Amino acid sequence: MVLLLFFLLWAPQEKCVMSGTAVNAVTGEPLNKVRILAEGNDDESGATPTTTSDAKGHFTLIDMKAGRYRLRGRRNGFLDSYYGARRAQGNGTPIVLEPGQQMTNLVLRLTPAGVIAGTVRDADGEPLSRITVTVHRVKYSDGRRRIVRVGGAYADDLGQYRIPDLPAGKYYVYADSKKAREFGQEGDPVTADHSAKDAPRTLTLLPAMLPSVQDVGPGSRVTGVDIMMPRSTTVAVKGSVTPPPGMQVNNIALQNSESESDELGLRLVTGANDKGEFEFREVPPGNYVLIASTVPPTKPFNGTFEMFPENLKTRVPLQVGTTEVKGIHIAIAAGAEISGRLVVDGDEKAKLSGNLIEFDDGRSDPISAFVLDDNTFKSALAPGQYQVNADGLADDLVVRSIRAGGRDLQSEGLVVSEPGKIAVEIVLAHDGGQLDGMALGADEKPVAGATILLAPENRLRSRADLFHQVESDQFGRFSITGIAPGEYKVFAWDDVEPGIWWDPEFLKKYESQGEAVKFDAKGKATSKVHLGHE
Repeated sequence: MVLLLFFLLWAPQEKCVMSGTAVNAVTGEPLNKVRILAEGNDDESGATPTTTSDAKGHFTLIDMKAGRYRLRGRRNGFLDSYYGARRAQGNGTPIVLEPGQQMTNLVLRLTPAGVIAGTVRDADGEPLSRITVTVHRVKYSDGRRRIVRVGGAYADDLGQYRIPDLPAGKYYVYADSKKAREFGQEGDPVTADHSAKDAPRTLTLLPAMLPSVQDVGPGSRVTGVDIMMPRSTTVAVKGSVTPPPGMQVNNIALQNSESESDELGLRLVTGANDKGEFEFREVPPGNYVLIASTVPPTKPFNGTFEMFPENLKTRVPLQVGTTEVKGIHIAIAAGAEISGRLVVDGDEKAKLSGNLIEFDDGRSDPISAFVLDDNTFKSALAPGQYQVNADGLADDLVVRSIRAGGRDLQSEGLVVSEPGKIAVEIVLAHDGGQLDGMALGADEKPVAGATILLAPENRLRSRADLFHQVESDQFGRFSITGIAPGEYKVFAWDDVEPGIWWDPEFLKKYESQGEAVKFDAKGKATSKVHLGHE
């Protein structure tokens, strides 16, 4: 019996093989020189298995361990693409290999990258160099719509720019003379006008956004996207900042967008001197938001990592005209000291260090607090309302309750209205449920690579932590773990923009097609979900 057990433990596992063809997703033509990577289950050396396609696009990966993989292809002129992805940069279809399995005839489709190119000129038609041109698109993540930068380049001496490696989609194009350093060029310096009184006023190039959205198809070259940058007089904006006791000024930002998550638009940043005074020297007319933030005083490094409280921020609306703005005073509110503790019901010895507690006000990136070795966390929050989430929990752990001062923070949110101390208790439980299912098409056949979404009931859809998203494997199967008790709906799509379900209007179109499921503590359920259709 001992010898049999020894043999089973030490007998070599049967190796697997994956083979197939890499092709152009638009034309279907085979692609050579594609680097193939099998991600998710490293070999004995800890390296990701890889190979390269031949002249006919064929590839073979040998001596593969059994397990779960995602197959990725890389080639110049194409976007990184995963096997089974319905759109470029999608997560694709997970491939599950059993011991000794030989999976053949895989087709890895690589999508040609798009390009936006054009010329930057001033109002007189003269080309402009040393201008940064960036492209931005709408994305959804963590329950929020964002406008994010996805590419950029600088204009050369002829004012020409070219931005490659773009997936299909709609783009905003933005030009700015102040950001050239991001792409290896010297941008315009901060200046002050010292012209003679009877001389023409110095005009500054203003950032400009193309008025029309550019639609880029797979592999399309969108050229002639020319941008005209106007010139305008600018004025100085001067003021002072008073931080709360025990804090110091970090920086002051001046931006024309209320949300700090959007990466499109004018954003100027400066610091303050020892007296808390600040100055923006070149501000064009317009409506802005001043955002002043703080950090704790610098401490000598003692060799031990210490998590400081996050910035406190205060926002002040500001209108800038044609004359200098001065005398602004910003008093940064002290906010509240947040201290909390995580406990696991029925498990007093649970170790939760390294997890994150996030406080999200919907306007900035979430403020994170690390859970320490004693399962406690600390932070500092400016006045506002926050959604509180616990991130990074083990699969079977779910949040049972989050409370402060007798209030249910999961449904009401955490409201910080004045300085003080707020104690937060987060109770976790080994109550995570599991959903196993199959994605089916209209013909009742399994669908590989489908996007599966588990969404909570309508009243809880502001809770990003209750959403779960996975893809079906090559057999149409999927599994979701760590599901908190409650009522949900399961949705499936063959081709859907990642994160679009955070838009409530999108889910409304498919509400009647979702399959209702309910989970008790540690509950398990199965589902056969059909692809959604409009």
